[in-house]
Order: sequence, then structure tokens, then C-alpha cells
Amino acid sequence: MRNVCQLLLVLVLAQSVLNAASEYRLSEYLGLQWSGEMISFPVTFPAKACRELRVVTADGVPVVFQATEIARHPDGSVKTARVYVKTDLAPEQTIVFRVLDDKAAKGVTP
Repeated sequence: MRNVCQLLLVLVLAQSVLNAASEYRLSEYLGLQWSGEMISFPVTFPAKACRELRVVTADGVPVVFQATEIARHPDGSVKTARVYVKTDLAPEQTIVFRVLDDKAAKGVTP
């Protein structure tokens, strides 16, 4: 039984590393049009989950971004960062940004 529990824990941890991504939703509730707005948000990853950052939309379309305040784990993987993107937002619109490992993002097709 103990070996089964250990195996399940390893599978759960492996799955979280393989799917290392942070999803951020930006929603407009005021009925206004926003154009060329610079937004930022923090991201955090567990060790070994993310070597290089990449930002995509919910549909997998790459997004131009800048990252600052990048801290790394001892293994060199990204621990935390602040991501900046410039975006437009229509009234009542919601946009989803996914921040993930660049290797994982290369498998995402728009």
C-alpha cells in the first residue's frame, strides 16, 4: 500500500511539472473599451517546471511580453517573475493569458 501511495504522489507531482502553466483572466466589467493597455501579473513555478517563459492566449497564439524580477530556483528554472503584456479589451470581454515553459509552448498550435 505504501508503494502505491508513493507512486501516486510521483505521478501527481510529474503531472504538475509537465503541465506547469499559469493562467490569467482579464475581464472587462465596466462596459468600456480599453486599447493598448499595459498589464502585469506575477507568476510562480515549482522547481524544474519552467526553464524559459512563454506567453500564449487561450487559443495558443503567442503573445509579445516582457518579464522582469525573474528569480530562479537553484537548478536554474524559473521560480517567480512579473510578466507584462500590452492588450486591448472590449466591453464585457474576457481574455485569457497562459504563461508556461517555452518547451511546452512549442507544442501549442494556434
